[in-house]
Amino acid sequence: MREKARKTHDTSKDDIHVPPFRAFIVDHRAREGSDEEAKIVRGRLRSLGIPATILKLDWQDQSPSELPNFESLARKMRYRALGMACRCFRISSLMLAHHKDDQAETVLLRLNAGYTGTGLAGIQRKAGIPECAGIYGVHASGGPPPRSPSSSLKSSDCGGEIDMRVATGGVELVRPLLQLSKVSLIKLCYENGVSWVEDATNRDVTLTTRNAIRSLLKNKRLPLALNKPALLNLANAKEEYNDTTERLADEAFGQVRASINYGTGTLTFTVSESISNMLSQAIALRLLKRLANCVSPQDNISKAQLASACEQVFLDLTATEGAPQGSKDPDSRVFTVADVLWQGRTSDNDPTTWHWHLSRQRPSKPFPVCAWSSEPHATTTAQPYWTWQLFDGRYWVRARHAKKRDVSLQLLRPETLEVTRKFKHRVLMLDKLLHEHAPGLLRFTLPAFVDQKTGQVLALPTLGWRAGNDLGLKWEIQYKQVI
Repeated sequence: MREKARKTHDTSKDDIHVPPFRAFIVDHRAREGSDEEAKIVRGRLRSLGIPATILKLDWQDQSPSELPNFESLARKMRYRALGMACRCFRISSLMLAHHKDDQAETVLLRLNAGYTGTGLAGIQRKAGIPECAGIYGVHASGGPPPRSPSSSLKSSDCGGEIDMRVATGGVELVRPLLQLSKVSLIKLCYENGVSWVEDATNRDVTLTTRNAIRSLLKNKRLPLALNKPALLNLANAKEEYNDTTERLADEAFGQVRASINYGTGTLTFTVSESISNMLSQAIALRLLKRLANCVSPQDNISKAQLASACEQVFLDLTATEGAPQGSKDPDSRVFTVADVLWQGRTSDNDPTTWHWHLSRQRPSKPFPVCAWSSEPHATTTAQPYWTWQLFDGRYWVRARHAKKRDVSLQLLRPETLEVTRKFKHRVLMLDKLLHEHAPGLLRFTLPAFVDQKTGQVLALPTLGWRAGNDLGLKWEIQYKQVI
């Protein structure tokens, strides 16, 4: 793996401060001798004063080289192993040694796969670690509380007594060598007395598509329009376009006055005629993606999903005849996209201004569930918290209880609500809270702790309601990272 701490600094230069490094060597175990090579690399790193850890991928008795989707599986397993290792060593930035040659290969791979848009920017210089969704402390979580709330996203009152914050942290990928070629890196290593290590399988053109493309580029067997400089110029142009579009979408995000209610997982924003008219489709799609990400349980919303939402939200606001598809009222629009319910109405004072309310779409079966079973401990304080889990793609939750009870976290359902009303305890308070903060079907998108044996709702953690003070149930909850 290319977390090349092999590309180290000149230790003789005492005037340069270099933060401590730890190297991770991923042994894919996809061929004979990979374990010995990993040990050799570890030894060389240690001789340079860099601690190194070997991460072995577990294929569970499968032969990885025979798997048709080996590349994608290896990528997922590799990043998850790296993410877990970073969490173990409390590392927040993982440096990868992708270089110019890798960038050219990636752009050509994506052209071959039919990419035509922003993906042709190739490998990002900085990004959150992929393939690690749901792993606390790795995927956009596990950091300290934010010092101050976001300046562009306001938080609304959640309702009951609750201490809930937005998750921070996670592991970030950093690629500082994208502007350097492989040849220059090899030269740099030899000039500093560091030998270059090459994976022999990289030369096998029959093993992966990337290997085949690498061979074509190296041997200059492609048209000039697809040579390395042309591919890198394309990537740079797309990156510049992406950066500009993202900056303009950020500015638009601040203008729509977005406000999120973390207790109900809802978001409101306002679109005026002036805002709608100034946005290109590319900027509008990025803006909607950012807004939808605040509410949707989905980890990665595609622009293709948001195309219909863009038509609805930024439809000609001066039109007075007819209504958008899916709405019989020219002053309102209702539709669902990306597991989000979008509800819009015109302003009472200005028909060219629309107020939008986004909420999690009530899911169809199967419902998301986090289940725990626990034996009681002698005291509540001795009971450890269960592991953090990402519930419904929106809330990070962990809990503990001192009573012998099987507890699940699930979305509130009509049947569990009816069972809870039979117990009568604190039901009036519950109904009042739901009426004020989660009316109608919105309440059935709220997370609820449920006694699996009786079906009784024990607590609504995001609203701060509990069925009693003697439940022996405690929890911590964080809203997913949204900015």
